[in-house]
Amino acid sequence: MAAAGMAAVESSASAAPYGPYTCKTGFVWRDAMPNDRVCVTPQVRDQAATENALAASRRQPGGGVYGPETCKAGFVWRLARPGDLVCVPPSSRTQAHDDNYYAPYRLLEPASVPQGTLRVTDVIYEYNGGVDIWVWGNNLSPNNVIRFYAIRPTRPTELATIGNPVPVNAWGAISNADPKGVFLEKRGCLGDTAPATVIGVEQATGAGTKAGTTEAFMCHY
Repeated sequence: MAAAGMAAVESSASAAPYGPYTCKTGFVWRDAMPNDRVCVTPQVRDQAATENALAASRRQPGGGVYGPETCKAGFVWRLARPGDLVCVPPSSRTQAHDDNYYAPYRLLEPASVPQGTLRVTDVIYEYNGGVDIWVWGNNLSPNNVIRFYAIRPTRPTELATIGNPVPVNAWGAISNADPKGVFLEKRGCLGDTAPATVIGVEQATGAGTKAGTTEAFMCHY
């Protein structure tokens, strides 16, 4: 059974009882590391706890080519987040990667994640010529990718993917010569009457943060 604070009963907007990372019904926080709020099935959380308990027994005695955290043959680092060097079967590392990918879809209120170091900028064309969406950010997980999603006010529990994953460089930044950052996508009018919330999710951690809002789904006559 999920511990208190680990899962939420699905309900109306603004009813997330455990903060912005409250999970949808059926999911709980992974807790593979401190402050790991990626939503997973209860079975995966139990698996992570077991892996943590077995971590020492799966390291190569005396260390190895990767230092003291070198795994025994047949095990790899889990990498649920940067620095997660718990030795697990390869299937568990794949599981952690997939859970990070699906993390935003499992949040009860994805638009309520806190503001982070990401920024979205609109370039709006007149006469309903569409909107160019640009993104910028820093203080991110280095050598990572960020996926961006829009949550439209008329569909607060749905995520619309924006553009392709954006790479983060070795200094933890989305960098470009243009001060707006990196061009993400051009969108046209869908008839919304209010801006959509844009969130970014780091593949390396599964953590989502707010980047701002976009008028890309609104009409501009």
